[in-house]
Amino acid sequence: MSDRTSKATTVQTLRVFVIARSSLERRALRLLLHGSRGLTVVGEAGAAAEAIREISRVQPEIVLLDASLPRLPEVMACSPDSRVILMADDDEDGLLHAANPGIWGYLSKTFTPDELVRAIRLVREGSAVLSLITTVDAFRRLSSLARSLAPPPVVLSDKEMAVMRAIADGATDREIARSLVIAVPTVKTYVRSILKKTKTHNRAEAVAFGFRNGLLR
Repeated sequence: MSDRTSKATTVQTLRVFVIARSSLERRALRLLLHGSRGLTVVGEAGAAAEAIREISRVQPEIVLLDASLPRLPEVMACSPDSRVILMADDDEDGLLHAANPGIWGYLSKTFTPDELVRAIRLVREGSAVLSLITTVDAFRRLSSLARSLAPPPVVLSDKEMAVMRAIADGATDREIARSLVIAVPTVKTYVRSILKKTKTHNRAEAVAFGFRNGLLR
């Protein structure tokens, strides 16, 4: 019976890979996790290329990833089944990376050993983890960052809207000019402005943009 228990424990051991730019940080994390029951460090890396190569090879269950490492998306993509816990300074860059859908956990680098071990186990069980110390503040700042980074709504003038609606109806430049009582070159100027504001390349794309974003109905 004890043999079965021993084998089950071996199977349930969580394989952790550590990525940190600082060799001191990597050493500290290895020592910390070495003494934690049910966790084993299967590798470490201090650079993106090394991390990608080694993670692809060992396929760990958990990756502890330093947010300051370059090429984060590539590192996260090299082992889709691994669950990534981001370790970051409690700043805007770290919080932005934490919003990445490939991130399972976010820990401020002020975490305690108990918080780290608990986060690893929770993530392995399927729970997303945000550092308890910064949870409320982080959510507020993530929300604020999301709002600040969202593209501003496209605002077209009344004349531009009239031109866009006419284009959607299939009107030619001459027909638009006649209906709006403006010159044909003026219609073309409005069209160029619409394309610029909507960041589209032609009239068909602009009309599609208008319907997608509620400018046209």
